[in-house]
Amino acid sequence: MGFLIEFVFDSILEIWVELTTMFIPEEKLKPVHFLLLQAAAILFSGILLFVFLFGVIVVATTEVTLEEFWAPVFIPLGISVLQIAVGICLRVSSRRKNKKT
Repeated sequence: MGFLIEFVFDSILEIWVELTTMFIPEEKLKPVHFLLLQAAAILFSGILLFVFLFGVIVVATTEVTLEEFWAPVFIPLGISVLQIAVGICLRVSSRRKNKKT
């Protein structure tokens, strides 16, 4: 059972990191700059994920309602969704530019 939970959590975390680092252009940066930007994006995404999970756990395990504790749940989720949406838009537009040239 522990292996299954670890596998699911690792898969979710890997997909989360992949989606939130999608906005980083790989081909136009030096390798050092790419790694630094990727590390910063992963750190920022990890903090957002931690705050989100903390908020969900607090709401699920205490008497606090979601209306009282909405900020730690919805603000990180909104920022992450926005970051993923920007990454997808940038990835699609860069592929369209590459096809035209």
